[in-house]
Amino acid sequence: KGSATLQREWDRLRQMEEQLQRKEKQLQQRELELGKNITQQPNFPKHVPCMKPQVYHDINSDILPARQGFMRRLYFSYYLICVTIVYQVCVDLGALLASNKDEKDN
Repeated sequence: KGSATLQREWDRLRQMEEQLQRKEKQLQQRELELGKNITQQPNFPKHVPCMKPQVYHDINSDILPARQGFMRRLYFSYYLICVTIVYQVCVDLGALLASNKDEKDN
């Protein structure tokens, strides 16, 4: 009875060890796949004055196909926000300069 219990426990532990080894191999393979992007040159954000690209990203290869549309919308919204901020700064500076000119005229 005792040896049968020990044998079952031994088999169970061996199965768990094999499963952990398979998971470890899968994780190592995944790390290798993810590590490929580390060596890539940064390419985002592009075309920003006074700032060089900081990170590498490629929507087509890094993002699951089901989420690529969403990520593209986020990507373009980033640029829209940048343009909006630049526009807002220009409007604010124009308003500030116009109000200073009005005060000087009075």
